[in-house]
Amino acid sequence: LIGDARNDENLPVAQTHLLFIKFHNAVVAHLRGTRPDLAGSSPALFDEARRIVTWHYQWIVLFDFVERLTEPGLVNRIRQQGRQFYRFNERPYMPVEFAAAAYRLGHSMVRQVYSHNRVFRPGPGAFAPADFGFLFQSTGKSGDIVGDLVDDPAHGPGAGPAPGPFRSLPSNWVIDWRRFYDLGTPPATPNFGLNLSRRIDPFLVPALHTLPGGGGVLPLRNLQRGVKLGLPSGQAVAQAMRVQPLSAAQLSAGPDGSVLQQQGLVSATPLWYYILKEAEQFHQGQRLGPVGSTIVAETFLGIIHGDHESFLWKRTNWQPELPSAVPGRFTMVDLVNFVGDINPVG
Repeated sequence: LIGDARNDENLPVAQTHLLFIKFHNAVVAHLRGTRPDLAGSSPALFDEARRIVTWHYQWIVLFDFVERLTEPGLVNRIRQQGRQFYRFNERPYMPVEFAAAAYRLGHSMVRQVYSHNRVFRPGPGAFAPADFGFLFQSTGKSGDIVGDLVDDPAHGPGAGPAPGPFRSLPSNWVIDWRRFYDLGTPPATPNFGLNLSRRIDPFLVPALHTLPGGGGVLPLRNLQRGVKLGLPSGQAVAQAMRVQPLSAAQLSAGPDGSVLQQQGLVSATPLWYYILKEAEQFHQGQRLGPVGSTIVAETFLGIIHGDHESFLWKRTNWQPELPSAVPGRFTMVDLVNFVGDINPVG
């Protein structure tokens, strides 16, 4: 289960940001109760809280996120053998193969609708499922949460037949984290369901073909961006990595294969599409194939290693120290449980 809160700019992302703010505050409270030498509001307390929050976040990224997308053990194997392809002298950078291709894997994993909480979910007794219209409407960037940006919310950018705009997030839109992360035994709640991510493959839900606000067709935009940025083909990257490229038969498999053939892209496949197809052909969409795994794992490892305050620099044998289900490990489930603000709507 990979929480869709990590995908796209919508309400779950904003509430993930809030979750990390609450995580920081919970760490401060934890330190005040367990470290009397840091009591009060001293700079030392803040510095230690910042270290703990940052290092646990980095651990989650590498071992609870990247290894779910790639394979267990890959991160440590790259740490031991060294990065082979993503390198920098002093400052890390964002590789174009990562930003414009490999990390856009999340678009394939996005669902058409979400079970957001007991109010906005599929099934009887709910107001409505949380579809993209609702999710984008309930944001401050492109929706109806205007804060103090306008004098009169009734005349704000979202004014009209819809309920908004609002000064703040409506209370019935607060997220139910039990639906985005598997916290254990499902609650005895009618019509409860986890938002399991879709498989990683070349298919995107209809909502991403008609983005709100005239955003266009997302897969087309991804492919066009790859061309404008001069991305190499998937086959070229595989050969540079000394990986056997996907065969013509593998690329032509499935209902999308004929389109690839018609466009003459079987021998030089756009990198974004190639990485999605690789995941489908190698692992039935459960995780990335060799090219996608290498790009994603090396990039995240390199960016974290480029932070000289990271645990990779300061304490290479460090393991998480906060309470967790498995001592010495720390996942997003552990973070949500540590914060404790799991289901505010009820």
